[in-house]
Amino acid sequence: MLFRQGKGLRSGGGGSLGCTHLGVCKAFVKAGACFDYLGGTSSGAAMMAGFARGLNADEIDQGTHNIFIKGRAFRRPTLPHFALLDHKVLDQALQAEWRRSD
Repeated sequence: MLFRQGKGLRSGGGGSLGCTHLGVCKAFVKAGACFDYLGGTSSGAAMMAGFARGLNADEIDQGTHNIFIKGRAFRRPTLPHFALLDHKVLDQALQAEWRRSD
């Protein structure tokens, strides 16, 4: 039995560093790359989820801008018991972005 090897892309986390993967993916797409699998950790997983939903790098970048800049997700930083980010603001913003992209 002959198996085709799939190509995957996995991005790491690190807060705003996750957004750097948008540029990496944009360059891969421009070069003609196509991926069978997408994955990531933390903020990198959020970026890959956008690609998995069929959004392009510019749309994901606009979504992150809406969440973090316009939505002011860091306006109420929390003590690092769970995270520095106010998850309630982020959850609401992500839900609104998903509804807009559908």
